[in-house]
Amino acid sequence: MKEIDFEKKKVILENDIISYCYLVLADGFVGISSKYQKKPKDKQIGFEVRLTNSQKLNQKADLNFGITRKGYAWVFTQENYTTIGFTDLYDKNIKYLELLKEFASKKGYSIDTKNIKGAFIPRRVEKLNYHNALLIGDAAGLVDSLTQEGIYYALVSAKEAVYAIKENNLTLYKKNMKTVVKELNASRIIANIFYNPFISKRLWKPKKKKTNNSFRIYLFKKVLTGNDFSYQKIHSYLKEYKKSRKENDNEYRIY
Repeated sequence: MKEIDFEKKKVILENDIISYCYLVLADGFVGISSKYQKKPKDKQIGFEVRLTNSQKLNQKADLNFGITRKGYAWVFTQENYTTIGFTDLYDKNIKYLELLKEFASKKGYSIDTKNIKGAFIPRRVEKLNYHNALLIGDAAGLVDSLTQEGIYYALVSAKEAVYAIKENNLTLYKKNMKTVVKELNASRIIANIFYNPFISKRLWKPKKKKTNNSFRIYLFKKVLTGNDFSYQKIHSYLKEYKKSRKENDNEYRIY
């Protein structure tokens, strides 16, 4: 694709021109649709490598903080595969491939940097539409700033885009996405606090040295597994966490 003529509703290819009635841009954070967004001042980046297990293993999620400045690292074990990766606020001076290799080694895995895959991740919600085109998923910046999860929001935005097109009313898309956008904006505020160096060193750490308990892990579990999770309920989650600490001091762990 060379360019899009929004006025004439035409997509200009190398050797062809395609006319459209409705256009959905789902080409990710750095696709052609990025030309019509504001240039981001900073970028989040993610790296991951996938390994085949020699035998079937139980599912396990190992979350780690402090490996990167503004992100987290993980080892997700499934029956046949294990994925190892991390996210961070991009810094061109950091050798991320070597950093991931070192992290994997500490976890007992040997990886080849040639097998590592990486991608830039949006840090904030941008435009949901541009002229007569609808942007969905990463193209619109629909990513949770805390976990860098975007698949769920890509599916939700696709569903709402289809509905707006079906109703022949593109304004419905932005209207029906208001709740999602509000939640993602809240996630960015929480993430800025969550990954703040001062808070990481002093407030997220458990008071008892014998346990690795942390509100950070508690909140992460809520985000990843809670069907009705909302960043706007952060105060209620803090109360739940304090209560759970008293009942079971070893349930949530930080590494």
